[in-house]
Amino acid sequence: DALSAESMQVGRSVILAEGFLSEGEVSLAGADVGGQLICSGGEFRNPGRKAILGVALHVAGDVWLDNGFSCRGTVQLEGARIDGQLKWVGATEHELTIMDLRNASTRSLADDPDCWPAAGNLLLDGFRYAEIDGSSMCSPAARVRWLRLQPRGRFHPQPYEQLARVLRETGHERAARTVHIAKNDDRRRLGDLPRLAKPFHWLLKPLTGYGYSPWRPVIAALVLIGIG
Repeated sequence: DALSAESMQVGRSVILAEGFLSEGEVSLAGADVGGQLICSGGEFRNPGRKAILGVALHVAGDVWLDNGFSCRGTVQLEGARIDGQLKWVGATEHELTIMDLRNASTRSLADDPDCWPAAGNLLLDGFRYAEIDGSSMCSPAARVRWLRLQPRGRFHPQPYEQLARVLRETGHERAARTVHIAKNDDRRRLGDLPRLAKPFHWLLKPLTGYGYSPWRPVIAALVLIGIG
């Protein structure tokens, strides 16, 4: 351990920012932080293991992993509750970071595609957020790529449903449909569909966009009428 602060209670902020360097695990599991958790520019080193352990962490304000934040190891925020914003922008060495956000929650997510981890190093099942910060809005295709950074061994529908819901509630209906279509694509590739159901599931995409492009049957019908 580099720093063991499990279950600690802090009335204001915890600052592990520029100039902070840990070699080993920084454990904040079960801690209750009344202000912000600021790791801007901090360096966390524990390759192949947990560099930041924040299981069941509660932060009343924001969590900042930005401005040169670097982590060689796992940032485990499984089950964490962040009442403010999770900011993950301007981080470095992101290809060496595993980000575990399973069953965590935050009011707002601010991230940057340049900080996303390598494929297989992003765990999102159960991650809940009320909004995506305006500075982090990107194309639906980029957000689908973000979802597909999750491990490929098992299909989890919740991250797709969560993203689609947030996009729909903020008026991005077309982007939400794109996410739903990607969910069905990945479900067929990675999910547990019966073998005989896969061909019929595959046909649903060109015919109806899995039900999210209802105008496609109309076009098909017009083509058939025209041929007739």
